[in-house]
Amino acid sequence: MADEANAAATTEKKPEENAPVEDKTEETPADTETAKQDGGAAPVLVAPTENPFGVDDFEHILQMEASEGADNGWEPAKKNVGAEVFKKKDKNSDITMVKSFLTLTGIPLDKAIELITKCDERKKWDKDNMIEVLDEKSDFSILYWKFKFPAACTDRDFVLASTTRVDEDNKRHIVLYKDCVHPDKAPNSQYIRGETMVNGLIIRPDDKDAESTKVTLIQQFNMKGWIPKFLLNRLTLARALGLREQMLEYWKELNKPAPKENGPTESKEENKENKEEAAGEEKKEEAESNPESKPEGGEEEKKE
Repeated sequence: MADEANAAATTEKKPEENAPVEDKTEETPADTETAKQDGGAAPVLVAPTENPFGVDDFEHILQMEASEGADNGWEPAKKNVGAEVFKKKDKNSDITMVKSFLTLTGIPLDKAIELITKCDERKKWDKDNMIEVLDEKSDFSILYWKFKFPAACTDRDFVLASTTRVDEDNKRHIVLYKDCVHPDKAPNSQYIRGETMVNGLIIRPDDKDAESTKVTLIQQFNMKGWIPKFLLNRLTLARALGLREQMLEYWKELNKPAPKENGPTESKEENKENKEEAAGEEKKEEAESNPESKPEGGEEEKKE
């Protein structure tokens, strides 16, 4: 009987002993957002105060750039002048990874880096995305990024940490993005918060043209919510091509020669006046050098 009583007492105490201790710490907006996104999604960063990127992140994006061919799962998807796009199916999900090789013809390396990485510059040409700087540290930034979708679908948004590493030895700039959270941008019912699985760029000079730039863009997003598969695939593949076209169009407009102050008609009239003035000077000089010759208007000169 004593053993049964002890067993019963032990059984009754178990729930109490295993009961979670009440956490009296005040929950911040960042903590709330993290809790909502922890259900099976890739881990996210809680309002990072230090650079969240490590050596492994940079090595991973370079390995994916170097990986090629059907043996590594890459299939050609699109090819235009100055752009070649490949896709790869993810073994662990239905979400396609896209790798794009882009040539920014006529845009030098330093300018291409500014147009891509500086938000103030990017806003001038990127018509498909809205980017806002939430926090800027010495070696990384926190960005709020909205992707525009067709009218039938809800726009997506992301909160991303971003950093750039300069590799002088190999003449390349590596730009990386990964999910994080920020107290000012909790999930909003007007948008669907997406998940970044892979997002990075490698920017380097064009070996064949010093005034042009080569860009490798590697991306894989979980857009969450409902999107027709054909539409998602089309948008994913077309995204890189659209970015290139918009950047080149903006650069061309920016460097368009300024129009002359005087139009063609004014220039002709100005030339005519200059010719008449020059002819008059020639006649005057001829008259002064030859007193016997009469210049035009000589009668009026005698009267004076």
